[in-house]
Formats: sequence, C-alpha cells, structure tokens
Amino acid sequence: MKRNRIKGLLLAMGIVLNTGCAEHSAQERSTDRVKDQEIVASVDGEPIRYGEFALMMMRERSKAVQYFYDKYKAEDSTRYWTTRFGKEIPIEWLKSAALDEARRIKVQQMIARDEGIVQRIDYSDFRNGWIEENERRRKAADKKMILYGPLQYDENTYYDYVFSNMVFQVKEKQRESSGLTVEEGEKRYEKLVDRRLGAVTEVIERDVYDRIKTP
Repeated sequence: MKRNRIKGLLLAMGIVLNTGCAEHSAQERSTDRVKDQEIVASVDGEPIRYGEFALMMMRERSKAVQYFYDKYKAEDSTRYWTTRFGKEIPIEWLKSAALDEARRIKVQQMIARDEGIVQRIDYSDFRNGWIEENERRRKAADKKMILYGPLQYDENTYYDYVFSNMVFQVKEKQRESSGLTVEEGEKRYEKLVDRRLGAVTEVIERDVYDRIKTP
C-alpha cells in the first residue's frame, strides 16, 4: 500500500515536472515572437516599434510579392518569406522596404512636432489614441449620435487618417507663414523631408529586426 502511494507520488511529480517543462518551452517560443512595443530601429533617437513597423510591412507586402514574381516567378508557399531566390530573400527585401517607409514617416512626425502640430510621436501614443477613438465611437453609436466615418477604425486605416491630417496641417502652416502657393508649398515640404532624411542617424536593433521572419 505504501509502495503504491510512493509510485503515485512519483507519477504526480513527473506530471508536474513535464508540465513545467512544457510551459517553459512555450515561454521560450513566445520570446521569439516580436511584440508590438519592441523597438525595431530608431531615427535620431525616436523609436520605430514593431507595431508600427508591421503596418509598414503590410503596406509594402504586395510590392514584395510582385517583385519576386516578376524577377524569379516565385509564388507563395509555406516557406515563401524565408526562401532564397538568387541572392534575395522576400522577408529581407520586405523589411528593408518597410524600414525605408517607417523612416520617412518618422521624419515627418518629427517635423510636425517641431511645428507644434503634434506633441507625441511614439507608436504607443498612437495606439492609445486609436483605442480611445474607437471607444468614443462605440459609445456615440450606443447613444444614437451622428457619426462620420466608420463605426470602428481598423488600425491601418486610422494610422493613415492621423498621418494624412498631420501632414496636411504642417503643409498649411508652412505655406501660410511663407505666402506660398499650394504647389510651392508642396515642393518646399518635400525638400524639407528629403533634407531631414539625409541628416538623420538610424540605429537598427538587430536582436529584434532579425527575429522578424514573416510579415
């Protein structure tokens, strides 16, 4: 009887130990996944977080697929994004394109902050604003109030909405203060962005960047 109790105890301990190992493995696997708030790169010290970077990859994804199809006749497959075609790998091409886009956007956000149009340009602040806006819209809809635009914004649409409004306000402020035409204001703004882009310092966080294996 005592021997059976010991066997039962050892079996129970084995189950606990196995479960613990499984949980530990799951935790180890989860660390390989890049989280939204992790920093992929920084531009003049301003972070580009993975949540924002993922939006850029979404934008550039179709271009990547088209590029690899046109050049290599590559088609989607289970390991498509990490397969080497010639000297190129789709996920690396996509990350490079997304980083170019993210850098350009971050520079424009910094310009807008310099102009006093916005105060915060971190992705965390944008995400909080997005959640708050959707909550405001939900409450307004519950009260049968008039809403313009969608009932709920998806993240990408709201990002575009906020960014487009920000750029428009910067252009208008610069144009009005300088007495420029719309066309002249557009040219001046693009020159300013290009000039700032050429002067920024970018740091890529390789431990995060290299863990991104899929869009």
